Amino acid sequence: MAVNDADSFCAWLGFYETRTSVLVMKLKTLFTPVAYGHAAAQQAAAQYLSSNGFVLCCFLALTGGVLLLEWLSIARHDAPYYFLRRPAVGRHLGDSHRHAGA
Repeated sequence: MAVNDADSFCAWLGFYETRTSVLVMKLKTLFTPVAYGHAAAQQAAAQYLSSNGFVLCCFLALTGGVLLLEWLSIARHDAPYYFLRRPAVGRHLGDSHRHAGA
């Protein structure tokens, strides 16, 4: 299964990055173990401290929350998105949608 995931990621990266030179650089970084070092870790950490870092952290938190709810839904109720399909959630999302347009 890990091979399929890697294949999917590489295929996705090809569609995501349209500049060939940047795509080749990213693929070299992914497949070069030496590229994962202290300097790369510092560069990755600097992304969180940039002006876009707050937005990045919010998206990561939202994604983590949805994945946690999905896992809990399957573990406790054997139904994907059980908690996200509850009537209270639907009413809240519907209310926030109506207020956003007002």
